[in-house]
Amino acid sequence: MTKSEAAKLVAGLMAAFPGALSNAGTTQVYQRMLADLDYQMANAAVERLIATARYLPTVAEIRDCCMDLMHGDRRAGGEAWGECLKAISRWGVYRVPGRDFAFQDPIVARCVHALGWENLCNSENQAADRARFIELYHQLATGTRKEQNAGVLPAAQRLNALKPASGEPSALVKQLAEKFEGKP
Repeated sequence: MTKSEAAKLVAGLMAAFPGALSNAGTTQVYQRMLADLDYQMANAAVERLIATARYLPTVAEIRDCCMDLMHGDRRAGGEAWGECLKAISRWGVYRVPGRDFAFQDPIVARCVHALGWENLCNSENQAADRARFIELYHQLATGTRKEQNAGVLPAAQRLNALKPASGEPSALVKQLAEKFEGKP
């Protein structure tokens, strides 16, 4: 989005939340941290948050809302557990996920791998498995969204551009190593 579009978004936020701290520094941070987003998507996210939030949404909340608009709301852990139970019932312990069948949701596949397919199939304590699965699913889904969100930030892209393709340290890492060499 352009600077004027970012300024318009932030002005709308400040008008909708008059009790919020509104100073030049806050405005600049919001504009800088939202500038890489598509204006139409960011505007839709801001409108959604203005309609539902009680307090000025943080930059993170606005970016999360944009991710939800782009990729859909995050799936509930209980719903993901249901997909796992269906697979257990359909395929059983002797079939292996990833080889004999695949989960539609890659996060479900990661949870099943982490908890162990055979363990889940042979478990006698489904309530505990459900709780562990849902907790793990929530953590992985949240982490995935954070990675998706942070990876598109301009500063993260600049940092990634400094990383060499090979295993050799980047110029920045070499500079820092030279600067601190010999210091405890």
